[in-house]
Amino acid sequence: MVVAADRPYSFGWRVFGGSPETEEHFATWTYDLRPGARQDQTVVRQSFIHGPGDSGARAAVRADPENAAALLQGRLDQLRRNMTATIEAMARDIRSRSV
Repeated sequence: MVVAADRPYSFGWRVFGGSPETEEHFATWTYDLRPGARQDQTVVRQSFIHGPGDSGARAAVRADPENAAALLQGRLDQLRRNMTATIEAMARDIRSRSV
């Protein structure tokens, strides 16, 4: 469900495991874009908020509470890798268009 759309400055959405009418979202993703220091730059801030609804990460921690720290660190590492890959793909696309 889109929760922020202020073109060209922000876009955000919530992720649901089921129906938005009956369940709380389990994640919110947002991109905020602002002009950079130079005219040809844009500063991109990508954010992820976990919750308030239930998710696979929370279910994994409940199923194996003794390994909660490692499970959560693994999820954080996965999020960082995927967020980095997304931003890098955006940069490659922009560079390929300017050639």
